[in-house]
Amino acid sequence: MEMLGGLDVMSEVGVTPLLFAIGLQLDLRTLIKKEVWFDAGAHMAVMTGIGIGFLSMMGVLGASARNP
Repeated sequence: MEMLGGLDVMSEVGVTPLLFAIGLQLDLRTLIKKEVWFDAGAHMAVMTGIGIGFLSMMGVLGASARNP
């Protein structure tokens, strides 16, 4: 599948204003709440588990960069 030439540039141009707009609406007082830290920690733990499981399955199946 051939990648379109300007697709990466267009995606960066679209994501940058989105992140800027999110940053403008960010209220720092909400970041110190326990619920925010619990949710962020739980999300990190779940995603780490999924990543470890995925990489482990790739190792079991023999999919690695060392195999030509």
